Amino acid sequence: MSKILINKLRKELGRDAVLSGAGAIAGGGYARAGRTPVGVALPEDIDQLRTILSIASENNVSLWVLPNTAANGGMAGPATDRDILVIDQSRMNRIVEVNVKGAYALVEPGVSYIQLNDYLEENNTGLWVDCDRNGLNSVSGSVTAREFGYTAYGDHTMMQCGMEIMLADGELVRLGMGAMPKSNTWQLAKYAYGPYLDGLFTQSGLGIVTKMGVWLMPAPPAYQPFAVTLKGDSDLAQAIEILRSFKVNVIIPNTVVISNTVLDAAPFASRDDFTDGMEVDTARLAAWHGLGQWTLYGALYNTPPNVDVLWSMMRSAFAGIEGATVLDLKTQAANPVLSGRESMMRGRPSKEFSNLGNWSGDAYLYAGFVSPIDGRQVLKVNKLAGDTVRAAGFDYLAEYAVGWRSVIQRVYLPYQSGSEPRAAACLGELIESMAERGHGVSHISAGYLDKALASYDNAGMAELRSRLKQALDPGKLFA
Repeated sequence: MSKILINKLRKELGRDAVLSGAGAIAGGGYARAGRTPVGVALPEDIDQLRTILSIASENNVSLWVLPNTAANGGMAGPATDRDILVIDQSRMNRIVEVNVKGAYALVEPGVSYIQLNDYLEENNTGLWVDCDRNGLNSVSGSVTAREFGYTAYGDHTMMQCGMEIMLADGELVRLGMGAMPKSNTWQLAKYAYGPYLDGLFTQSGLGIVTKMGVWLMPAPPAYQPFAVTLKGDSDLAQAIEILRSFKVNVIIPNTVVISNTVLDAAPFASRDDFTDGMEVDTARLAAWHGLGQWTLYGALYNTPPNVDVLWSMMRSAFAGIEGATVLDLKTQAANPVLSGRESMMRGRPSKEFSNLGNWSGDAYLYAGFVSPIDGRQVLKVNKLAGDTVRAAGFDYLAEYAVGWRSVIQRVYLPYQSGSEPRAAACLGELIESMAERGHGVSHISAGYLDKALASYDNAGMAELRSRLKQALDPGKLFA
């Protein structure tokens, strides 16, 4: 059956647009959790995408859709009993429009943050793109996974406006204002009349994004990036308490991140150089790059006089934490960790921060858990996650993203080849333990969505999602 499928795809798309064979598929990073897809199709346009869906449906395979392959290190194979066909959309990579006056872009799913940023800079637009941790990631893929970024536009789902998607039957649908003939506000107004549908196609497996609009951040008149190094967990709790007022009152507008030493240094260090027996020497690791046991990263964006006033307020507030050091990141260009963080807070994507393979693994799994902006609660989830991860034999790599009213604790599990089942078991234990305490999953490695959804089994949401899946993808084409 798989040979027939591959031959049909090659006949319609061309030989170069279809990968098959274990070597080619593994070499491209498409094999996961001991499963090798039967093939990989790389469409160039909507017509080819529709053809793939038709052939896949006729041959009873499940589709795993990747906007691009840059984030494969953080992905697991989809949960399905069928043969898997991967759709890699990296060739669908046109920047359809950048509107400087409206401060938005319309892009195809293969467009990465680095590609869009390069376009914005080369054309002197004066606009920033808010990127996630991996600058090679797809812009639309990051939004549909509900990742977060680091500027004042860090809530990616909020800053998405207008979407075009293809359903399982090949129908192309424009959502929002794009559904209106002659619409001139598709990327300007998020909500058309009637139900808001864009969110149905994030973390859902209900359709394939073919175009997406995103709002871009105009470069501010003044910008002050800063970091605060913290000595330990008690300082983490105190920093969270200080941040709550600043975030609720929109004094610090960006997504403030507090990262532990191991996660920050991991892309730039080898674990073997910082171990004391089996344990990581976190004090030595922190000193190596001028970090704290936890390091907070924030930024101010405003007019020069306002930034000066707010900067003085920030320094005074965080300097009140015993042992904390407040750093002006404009003076840290020689430090790859601090300068990399500064770069992302001014809309410049990084390749380095997603590279956890240098530390201790070939790939990684991750999950985000949501808590209130409350220091004591953050300490509790931090201890729970740290104890669970270390008991499973992994280093504790974590960061906290502080948004408008909540905190996302993101935990990473780097693993070596053959160890994914152990990482998956640890991830499952984290989900269950967090759910028992009321902390829901906000985002998770591809392939583990079902684990996350299982924790949302109250008040009929699981049943509603099942009904939507039955209506939009009755043949369960999308894994």
